[in-house]
Order: sequence, then C-alpha cells, then structure tokens
Amino acid sequence: PMSDQAAPGPAGPRSKNDEATVASRLTIVNSSPQGVQLIWLNFEGSDQVYSVVESGLTLNQDTYSTHYWKLATEEGAILLQYAGPSATIKVLPTGGVSVEVAAAP
Repeated sequence: PMSDQAAPGPAGPRSKNDEATVASRLTIVNSSPQGVQLIWLNFEGSDQVYSVVESGLTLNQDTYSTHYWKLATEEGAILLQYAGPSATIKVLPTGGVSVEVAAAP
C-alpha cells in the first residue's frame, strides 16, 4: 500500500495530507546576470526542476506552505532553500538572495 508519508525533507517527513498546508505563492525576481533554476523537492524526496527564471525576469509559482523549494544557479549551486508562506524571493545582481515574506492576511 502507498503511504501518506514522503521522504524526509530538511525539516523531517512530509505528508501529502498535511492539515497545516495552506496555498501560497512564490514570486521569483531574478536580477542576477544568469538564469536560476526553481526546483521542487517532490514527495519521493527527489529534486524536480520546475522552471528556469532567466536574467531580468520574474516568475510567480503557486504552491503550498509545506512544500520545499530550492533556487540554484544553472550550474547547480544552491542559492536558497525555502518552505513557508507566500514570499518574494529576489536574486540580486551580486548573486545573493533576499526573501520578503508576505504579511499574514
């Protein structure tokens, strides 16, 4: 039989039916000189590349607060790991990252 539990993530096991899960949106603003990969840690515990956000572009990704995401350079260097409420994630021209969590409704 299939289990509700997925492979442990950075904060422990994840459930596909987590009652604490709420819909959220990540806004990725890429001001760096190169593209960045948006990667979801799926329920099997594997990385799944969802998109490449090219330099100068913005992407809105609908998700859930308990889903784990990574931002990485096109070469695979991890810039950020994130799970939580809606947020704007900015990749700065220097390659650094800032996160602005949306105010609670």
